[in-house]
Amino acid sequence: MRVRDAFAGGLAGLARFRWLPYVLLTTSMLIYASSYVVGRAVRDEIPPVTLAFWRAALACTILLPFVWTDLERYASVLRQHWRLVVLLGVTQSIVGQALVFWGLHTTTAINTALISSLQPVFIMALAVPLIGEHMTNWQRLGIAIAFVGGLTAITRGDLSVLLNLAFVEGDLMILIATVSWSIYTVLVKRAPADINPFVVFFALTAVGAAILLPLHLAEAAVLGGYFTPTLGAIAAVLHIAVFNSIVALVFLNIGIVQLGPSRVAVFYYLMPVFTAFIAIAALDEALSLYHFACLALVAAGVFLSSRARPA
Repeated sequence: MRVRDAFAGGLAGLARFRWLPYVLLTTSMLIYASSYVVGRAVRDEIPPVTLAFWRAALACTILLPFVWTDLERYASVLRQHWRLVVLLGVTQSIVGQALVFWGLHTTTAINTALISSLQPVFIMALAVPLIGEHMTNWQRLGIAIAFVGGLTAITRGDLSVLLNLAFVEGDLMILIATVSWSIYTVLVKRAPADINPFVVFFALTAVGAAILLPLHLAEAAVLGGYFTPTLGAIAAVLHIAVFNSIVALVFLNIGIVQLGPSRVAVFYYLMPVFTAFIAIAALDEALSLYHFACLALVAAGVFLSSRARPA
């Protein structure tokens, strides 16, 4: 049996477990949190559009052997939904990714986490006009509790931190990217449900790579944004291409299809919590009481929102 068939069969076998989407979404948020740290760490080595392009190009290259047969099989369906595929590629690969990497060049991690915490609010607002999905009161309560948990992680338990925030150009880039990711999170629900999620991901990422290529060349030629292939830079690109682009995004897509955008929205509050714990591990920072408090609040919010069915 080929690897692609075995892998697809494994996914089909796991689909019967009702808890699987929650595990996949939690894992996805953990990977995205680590990618924020990686993107910030290599901001001086890799230009933002270059990082976004190579992330998309490598992800497509790695995935192509596993989806080639299904691409041929579902080519007509993808052509039928080409507008949606292009829109998902733009909102995810170009605006959602390139602007995040651009913003990380000038803004701080705390500002990035603060702005990204608005994403569940954007998702809740967009789910109604775009796909007609409303939220229940339990879901609203869950998002409110999780927001307090995310804010606790961002401010390290000290609300006076918010008074000392200084916003820069990168914050606007993160805000635009956050809105773009919210649109993607809602619209991916419209992707054909009978197609392998890896095929959908490959198609929209390939569209993103094709559009990013001339922008990448212009960045190198006009702005002098060259990529020096150091060991750290290559490791960062591979991490973002494999984990951020393939694993996390496919896990996120499966969760959205299974649970709906409004129930997925609250999971985004896990990112600032995970970012705090990653910083503890990477920077050898001390573990404080507020870390456990914010984790408990976010977990409670996720639990309440996940139990509620969207209206």
